[in-house]
Amino acid sequence: MRCVLHIGTEKTGSTTIQDFLHANTLQLLAQGVGLCKAAGAPNNRRLAAYFSRQPDDYWRAHHLRTPADHARHFKGFLDGLRAEFARLGETCHSVVISAEHFHSRLRHPDDIAALRDFLLSCFDQVQVLVYLREQSELARSLYSTAMRSGHANPPETMFDRIGPDDPYYNYDLFLSKWADAFGQDAIRAVLFDRAGFAGGDIRRDVVQRMLPGVDADRLDFSRPPANEALGLIQLETLRRINASLPRGQGDAQRNALRTRLVKFVAGSAGLDLGRFRNPRAAEVHAAFDASNRAFARRFLGRDDNPFPAPPADQPLRDWQGATPDAVLAATMQAVEGMLAILTGRDAFAEDDADRLRDIALHHDRGTPLSRADAAYLMGKAALLRPNGQKLQRKLAEWGSPDPEG
Repeated sequence: MRCVLHIGTEKTGSTTIQDFLHANTLQLLAQGVGLCKAAGAPNNRRLAAYFSRQPDDYWRAHHLRTPADHARHFKGFLDGLRAEFARLGETCHSVVISAEHFHSRLRHPDDIAALRDFLLSCFDQVQVLVYLREQSELARSLYSTAMRSGHANPPETMFDRIGPDDPYYNYDLFLSKWADAFGQDAIRAVLFDRAGFAGGDIRRDVVQRMLPGVDADRLDFSRPPANEALGLIQLETLRRINASLPRGQGDAQRNALRTRLVKFVAGSAGLDLGRFRNPRAAEVHAAFDASNRAFARRFLGRDDNPFPAPPADQPLRDWQGATPDAVLAATMQAVEGMLAILTGRDAFAEDDADRLRDIALHHDRGTPLSRADAAYLMGKAALLRPNGQKLQRKLAEWGSPDPEG
């Protein structure tokens, strides 16, 4: 049985790939391709976290502080994976594992070698798939992730950190470690360029490159690709939220409030005006020219720099032709939406007024409160206090609130 190991890189459509694979679990299984569930779904990040011994946000999220905590958290993990792979091997010729965190978290050769040893104990062959984009574009896109994740640094600081000594950005250093572990022939490096994808779609590209024999026409492509690009208003608003409400540095209610604000801002299409650009993009491209040529020679079989040079002197903020009125309207949308969250009004829709009125009138009629009405009220309270243990306990006991009554 063969393993297709998709390692990213970050900001190259990994979420789109994972959502697509997950949505087609049964269709792929019918064609002999299995997905790894025990390592997390749809992102198999847990496998990357196991082999990465450096504390990161996964450690923090799971309250891991020491190697002993790490060992307790992952007790029996590899045995569970082996059992899952064995079951899949009864009907599948291939298994796909996907996590962009292999790129960002597995930086030490020993960690990559340990992953290799485990996978080769389960599979006959491992092929490593990686998509790569030009470094200044990677850093620009990464800023959106940083704002979603709780950082409060202005964009200039993100762009200033890019350097050819960092294997996160230096693809020759990065992929050489993986080639040393898995073998040069195991690496499938692909430029992140929609024009070069099969059918102009990264999902079809993965199928065509790594899953020969799979009929893509039998798969479901109806789910739209994930679009994580955030606009200027979204990014600056998130930065201010992160500065005022640091992630994980308050009580449960405060953290829940931050989560709701971030979800609203990041998910509001009307706020996605403009884009941050990298004013140092041409300088960054030049700094990586030698390493990009070395990467291309080894992994693409070409001598040039595979990434086109970006325009020089790009503005930090590109409003892309948005009018002042459009910017003002989007800003007011952001203010109104956040005020609704802060005051609790976002928990209620227009027709909730009728439902609440009718429940209150039970008092005049002398009729008892129904279980459905009680669950409805408890559900509204839970929206305002999502981490309330008594609220959640009662909701579980009564069942989910029925919005239709």
